Amino acid sequence: GGFGGQVGSASPAVVVASSPSVPSGAPSTGAAQPAGTGKFAVRLIGLPLTATESDVRQFLVGCDVLPGGITVEPDTSGKTSGRVMVKFASEQSLKIALSRDRQIMGGRFIEVFRVSL
Repeated sequence: GGFGGQVGSASPAVVVASSPSVPSGAPSTGAAQPAGTGKFAVRLIGLPLTATESDVRQFLVGCDVLPGGITVEPDTSGKTSGRVMVKFASEQSLKIALSRDRQIMGGRFIEVFRVSL
């Protein structure tokens, strides 16, 4: 997925809505990012040390997790820390994930924090 064109470094072109002949290579003037850029993310803290990616997906059921969007964050010695960062395709998924704050996984309270990327 994604957009086919790239935003040029030249001054942005003014696109007039009534003009039927806008060249396909015209630079985009919109600031919107394409869906699925991974700008929506949370950090889960307090996971059981035995938690798997599948457990994280089950905890976040209903959220559109990006492919490869689950990253286990090791502690300073490289071992499992109980912390995971998860990237989503949409703000709606982010909101669902944030609503799971303080829910239980494997007998542990999981804290969910928004991450700015």
